Amino acid sequence: MQALYSCIKELPSNILFHKGQNLQVDGFRWAPKSLLSEFKSEVGLGVSINPVATIGDKGLHVRFPGFILADLRRPRELGNGFYFRKASDSEETWQRRQAFDETILQTERPAIIFNPTNNQEAVVVAITKEEETLYCRYVSRALLFDESPSELEEAKKNHSLIAAHEVLSDQQWCVG
Repeated sequence: MQALYSCIKELPSNILFHKGQNLQVDGFRWAPKSLLSEFKSEVGLGVSINPVATIGDKGLHVRFPGFILADLRRPRELGNGFYFRKASDSEETWQRRQAFDETILQTERPAIIFNPTNNQEAVVVAITKEEETLYCRYVSRALLFDESPSELEEAKKNHSLIAAHEVLSDQQWCVG
């Protein structure tokens, strides 16, 4: 599949949020292992849509909103998700990333890229280089949920709150 992707110049950008298994090759960790019909209907492969992602030698170039996570601390209980907020917002605006686990704790310079057409779909990445483009390594898929004030109180008790810095709404990412 890597050879096939290397021959393709453009793809629908929402390929980043596919639900199937990924290739385990640097520069292609974003890429689906298969392009079968389930995936085709999921991202509209073969249909001209905007925005378009380009494939470069370091990964998939896309423009999406996202957050750079800061002040990561181990919560008292693993597996209960973590909560983050925009550094500029009040404490009332939090979101939850499901399945908080060792993966995110072991990720250096983590960020979350989310799908603006479906704010629950996201991917966790590790930033490797910051320029105008944020270069990063694909880590995992994520689901985001807005939480109620009572759920946030519980999160505060578990120390699973994280500050997040919002990037531009059309931030250029290179996901490898």
